[in-house]
Amino acid sequence: MQLDALTNWVQPGATPVSMIGAAGVEIQIGQVIDLLGSGVGTAPQGIIGNTSVWGHDPGIGRIKPEIQINIGTAFTTGTAATGRFCLEYAADQGAAGNYQPSTWYVSSATEAHAAAALAANAVIKMDVTPAPPEVPAPRFVRLTMQVPAATNMTAGTVTFAGLTMARDDNTTKFAPNNYVVA
Repeated sequence: MQLDALTNWVQPGATPVSMIGAAGVEIQIGQVIDLLGSGVGTAPQGIIGNTSVWGHDPGIGRIKPEIQINIGTAFTTGTAATGRFCLEYAADQGAAGNYQPSTWYVSSATEAHAAAALAANAVIKMDVTPAPPEVPAPRFVRLTMQVPAATNMTAGTVTFAGLTMARDDNTTKFAPNNYVVA
């Protein structure tokens, strides 16, 4: 599997991100990905044309990357909390907003996972979906975990969260071969 450091929310081998938060709070997983690559708070360089705010929709195209989230420490809860992983997009506020993300909009989300399903070493996969209509040309992308109001996780970490360019699981490991070696 090939990974690009600019398209990972949590880098491989980095300090795991804790998913413990206050009741009903949305927890951001790792860093914000800047699709321009220069980082939050930096002005776009070298834009051709008369665009004042840069943006690009990563969910459109021939190659469909996939999001992979690796669980480190198992999730626990004392309040029957469930976790729903969300892919969110935001536009660039431009020079007037110091090139910060504007309002975040959820593009896609997983089903709500019970804490028991978020065991140590579990892997959650999501598709990268197109940006929602509210953000036709986003610059920033983040990954979050939402828990219902009045509930929270008491333990749990994410050790990796990033884009994978192709599935690397063993779905065809035991598929019959279509040839015979004599």
